[in-house]
Amino acid sequence: MIAEKLDAPLKEIMATFSELEFNNPKVLDAGELGVEANVEGTMIKVAIRRKNIYCELRGRRKSQHEWLFNHFRKLSCEDLLRKDYVFHPNCWKKENMTDDTNEVIRRIKLMIDLCRLNSINEITEEIGRLLELSDY
Repeated sequence: MIAEKLDAPLKEIMATFSELEFNNPKVLDAGELGVEANVEGTMIKVAIRRKNIYCELRGRRKSQHEWLFNHFRKLSCEDLLRKDYVFHPNCWKKENMTDDTNEVIRRIKLMIDLCRLNSINEITEEIGRLLELSDY
């Protein structure tokens, strides 16, 4: 199989977040091997691109698009969503991509925490940096 053993980091991540119901690893979007799970009203996607692993919030259905938009609007940062209702923090792109599974696990925890925020007052310093808020 082509993807044999390439899914090992994804399986480790899936085991770490056993409370989430990840699908089995499969080819997603731009041809990356990845998994997805529901988190609050949207999906979290974890995928391997070349040697790096990344995570993003992604709406697949209209209800998830609406949830993402409304959630980010509640946090006054809806402009960080792409037009296709995807949130991939700028601070994790390019030279800040990683192949370190532990770092990806930390990033996923931040994304989950972001999804569970009820108001802008609950934003932590680390999430504030993700959202590019000037106060953080």
